[in-house]
Amino acid sequence: MSRRSVDKIVADLLDAVQATSELVERGREAYESDRMLRLAGEALIGRIGDSASKLRDQLGKEMPEGVPWDDVIANRIIVAHVWRSAHYRHFVRSGPAPTTGSRAGW
Repeated sequence: MSRRSVDKIVADLLDAVQATSELVERGREAYESDRMLRLAGEALIGRIGDSASKLRDQLGKEMPEGVPWDDVIANRIIVAHVWRSAHYRHFVRSGPAPTTGSRAGW
């Protein structure tokens, strides 16, 4: 795969992470009371997991360290096939989410 393709995967991943950050900013009450936000959250987990999986396929051992990639990829499968929904706690984590302009380590 070309570097351009890897860059596109990274851009898609960062875009989904940014959208997830925006979803979390709306707060738990909004998430739990709005079905569309919950469905959007499920879709975002799927996009993030799919992008991470594609990235790992392309980069192999060159994947950036410090990210639990196996967990990121597994979350997509768990939400889609086991729980059939995403809980707000899956989106909340410590530290700020990277912005779409942040590509350090890629």
